[in-house]
Amino acid sequence: MKTSTSVIDRPSKRLLSIKEAGDYLGRSAWGMRAMVNTGKVPYVRIDTKIQFDVFDLDQLIERHRHLPR
Repeated sequence: MKTSTSVIDRPSKRLLSIKEAGDYLGRSAWGMRAMVNTGKVPYVRIDTKIQFDVFDLDQLIERHRHLPR
């Protein structure tokens, strides 16, 4: 059975690495690091590893969504 192309393929895990989060948002790893450094994206730090919660990334997308007038 085919799935609709409008359905978002969610990653199978909740926390994503910098590279995975960049792929999810269509940005480079350096772009993600810049967003962390400027406070534009929430992140989870466990020990020294920075990760991104998929739910936070989805909310970021929704906050920046522009609808046609």
